[in-house]
Amino acid sequence: PAPIAVAPPPAPVPAPVFVPPPPPPPAAPTFVGVAEGEWIPRLGPKMKAGSRVAHQVFKGPFGPSPQSLFAVIIKESQFHCMVMGDDNKSWPAGPLHDDFWLAHTVLAVSFFDADRDGTLDALVMMKIEDAAGTPGSFNALLRWTNMGLRRMLNLEGRIQEANSVAKVRQILGV
Repeated sequence: PAPIAVAPPPAPVPAPVFVPPPPPPPAAPTFVGVAEGEWIPRLGPKMKAGSRVAHQVFKGPFGPSPQSLFAVIIKESQFHCMVMGDDNKSWPAGPLHDDFWLAHTVLAVSFFDADRDGTLDALVMMKIEDAAGTPGSFNALLRWTNMGLRRMLNLEGRIQEANSVAKVRQILGV
């Protein structure tokens, strides 16, 4: 008789391995616009006579507390900004552009990690003009330090031609 071929037993099927999906990225910090009724009693007394808020005031995790106020102010025809913590202590900064330019319009304010150091920075995009009325634009980047607000001059030069927050972020690679 001929030998009978016997097939080897089937290989065991490995049990399915469940690999959990990666955790979602952390949520972007939340900044909200603040109504005048909330910011005027707090910021108003800290503002120099004749100055005014130039853009929406924001509340969020930039500066000394998780719910700090951030305002761009026109003071003496120039853009400045102020951060105020929950304790109503304020830190002014400015001007946000060279002295020979005059404030015209704030185009945008945005918060993101401009230098990839793990902390939020503020971008203020502005229309400005010289004394003759010739228009220009300027983009200022600010970081919070334990000494207050500081302009990020090392990065500002790279973003002056940008005309949108998206373009600034693209240039900075963030």
